[in-house]
Amino acid sequence: GIQEMFPGTVAVVIEDRLRYGNMVIIETPADLLPDDLVTYLGFNQGESLYHLYAHMQSAPLVDVGDVVQCGQALGKVGMTGYNIINAHLHLETRIGVSGVRFSGMAFYTTSATLEEMDNYQRWRTSGEFRHFDPMTLITWYLDRGRQK
Repeated sequence: GIQEMFPGTVAVVIEDRLRYGNMVIIETPADLLPDDLVTYLGFNQGESLYHLYAHMQSAPLVDVGDVVQCGQALGKVGMTGYNIINAHLHLETRIGVSGVRFSGMAFYTTSATLEEMDNYQRWRTSGEFRHFDPMTLITWYLDRGRQK
């Protein structure tokens, strides 16, 4: 199953929409993260870590606004979304202004609303959310362990 990696609040839940299929985004404010991770990632004042889990087998087990804990079950790995041929977890990480909630998000298709497409663009390409490689979190964790 898919488990939450940090405590936080559910910012969006999407059911069966292109590109991501069934997905969830969790927001973790900087004050819930270790100080050295906040420094390592280069947070600015008033920013949070956002992490997206996509292509889930079915609708996420959480709702927008739910508070989640590290290790909490979010759902199962699946194949929902655009042109997915093998079950896998798609994970994206971004840093952005705290408190953002999305009412929906979808790739540009004839069934997507303008709001869904605007939210997709806001998340993916607006620059409001700074993307970084999720493996950076693993590197930080491993480096932190070596320093102890």
